[in-house]
Amino acid sequence: GREYKNGKILEYLYAHINPASFVTSPERLGFSELSNEIEDFLCWIGVNKNLRYLTTDMSSYGNDFLEHVMFSLKYPAKFGEITVENISELKRATKSFKNITNIDDLEQIITTSDPHAILCWIAVNADIDLWRIEGDKNANFEIWPPHKQYGRRLSNQPVLSYPLWLLKTMKWLPIEGGVKLSPNKCCLARGAKDISPIIGFPAIDMGHSLIKELNLDLTALRNALIRVGVVTDLDELPWDSFYEVLLEIPNLDPEGTKARSIYRKLFGRSESDVNPAGERYNEFITKGRMLGKKKGEVKYYPIKQLYYLEN
Repeated sequence: GREYKNGKILEYLYAHINPASFVTSPERLGFSELSNEIEDFLCWIGVNKNLRYLTTDMSSYGNDFLEHVMFSLKYPAKFGEITVENISELKRATKSFKNITNIDDLEQIITTSDPHAILCWIAVNADIDLWRIEGDKNANFEIWPPHKQYGRRLSNQPVLSYPLWLLKTMKWLPIEGGVKLSPNKCCLARGAKDISPIIGFPAIDMGHSLIKELNLDLTALRNALIRVGVVTDLDELPWDSFYEVLLEIPNLDPEGTKARSIYRKLFGRSESDVNPAGERYNEFITKGRMLGKKKGEVKYYPIKQLYYLEN
């Protein structure tokens, strides 16, 4: 807990979930003051000084993360000597998705903990950068060809990190306006304030007690936000987030007061010459709506009609 050097963040993240899991204070253990030796000894006998890591089997079809991983792979994907040309082929294959790095109660922590504590943990946890750059090095993603005794493991690219995916895609980050949004739909550019909450501008309280206690400055917290998907400019918004935003505009802005401004900002992306693809793109083409004007009536029209009209 907070009485120990490495326990300050943990108590903010986890005490409300399971208060009985924390070691009592050094005084109650019979020590007059805290020393590094006490903390080192507690860790030596098995006490955790970080959130507890574990591994998970996510082989079951329909798992959202597995779906995201399949859409995120670069094709053709190599599984040993077998080449999978596209996602349709991969979906038809028998798959095994095991040994996925997870963190005990992470979804509950993200959902219920103080968001400033989550941000502080991201800022000081070196594993975040490893997950971002190298993916989950321990993950085992295999396909099982017919009549073969052993599976073939994904071999030409890493598997995305599950904890990092949760931190990017769950709605835990406070934004201007008093609501929470997923970091992958937030932007640090001041212009994001004008189109919040469709694209969020993070609202961080620099006077928060934990931020002060850890001596984290604005640069450290800004870098932490970027690590989990907050972009510095709308040009950097990932394609999946780009199309999630477009899908949500009709519900978040039913009167269309912000839609035009958002369309101008999003479609002015420097990456607009790159062909989009992915799960959210396909969903937008089939289910999305965009603001339009026909015979003087302004409303949201199904993009499917516009798409087929154009093509």
